[in-house]
Amino acid sequence: MFEKTVTLLLSGEFVCEVCYPEAYGFLDNEAHRKDMTAFLARLGRRLSVTGLGGAWFMAYEHIGPEERRAIKDEFSFMKHELRPLVDFFVLAMRALQHEEFFSRGSIIDQRGMSSQSTRVMAMPVLPARPVRPIRWT
Repeated sequence: MFEKTVTLLLSGEFVCEVCYPEAYGFLDNEAHRKDMTAFLARLGRRLSVTGLGGAWFMAYEHIGPEERRAIKDEFSFMKHELRPLVDFFVLAMRALQHEEFFSRGSIIDQRGMSSQSTRVMAMPVLPARPVRPIRWT
């Protein structure tokens, strides 16, 4: 399981209980986490967890020119591939008058969305907040 988990992490995957339950369970074990941390440290990487503890991921220990390019590519992916999904969730939340973010197990009622679609489409679309550029030193 170590090899499968490290391969997922090094390929940039977020290891969560839904997508990779075996790897997530593997990392849930403190001894396995210590082994993974030691291995990744030899590669200049570290094991990190999301803010709410829902997923594990690999992060760079130090950020140099090569890592900056990889991070830029990841942000580009998020901007072009994940943004439409986030926009859908925002529209669904508006249509269903759902105040909290959707999470694993949340139900998106298609009929409820359909009945509210006219109201939602009439809502003004709020522009995304401007993001300040990150300056690397």
